[in-house]
Amino acid sequence: KAESLAWPMRVLKEILDEDEYVKELTVWLARWDIEYSKFVDPKVQLLLSLSEHRHPDVLPAVSRFLEDVNELARFHAVAAALAQDDATAIEPMLRALAEEESLRIKNKVADGILTRGWSVPDELRAEARKHLPQGYTIDGEGYLRKHESHMSPFSF
Repeated sequence: KAESLAWPMRVLKEILDEDEYVKELTVWLARWDIEYSKFVDPKVQLLLSLSEHRHPDVLPAVSRFLEDVNELARFHAVAAALAQDDATAIEPMLRALAEEESLRIKNKVADGILTRGWSVPDELRAEARKHLPQGYTIDGEGYLRKHESHMSPFSF
């Protein structure tokens, strides 16, 4: 019920080992839903903290937040999912990309997939191509490519 979880999280981090700490954060995160909430700071703090850890419980815990109504929560859910460096995240990421309105989140998803060298499964490529941000494509083997603009950002 607190507006900030910074102090409780700091205390937990001091008394628990990393595995126990991450598991406890995922338990706390499970109490949140993806619907509108007036106070999203605690949920965002949890997602942000989970993005700093690579743990098998994180991806399942944060995946549903890829569809959160709050843009900041979705952004940090993407960061936490990508931080796991687990190629199984590609399917929920592509589903989120198809529904996403925020260009910064679309770019974060595309950059994350590109940077990690994950291949888009053949059966998902056609749909994924429709939702990629401008400048991204998927090659014949399913890898994302980014086409750099030849124009200077100062060109008119």
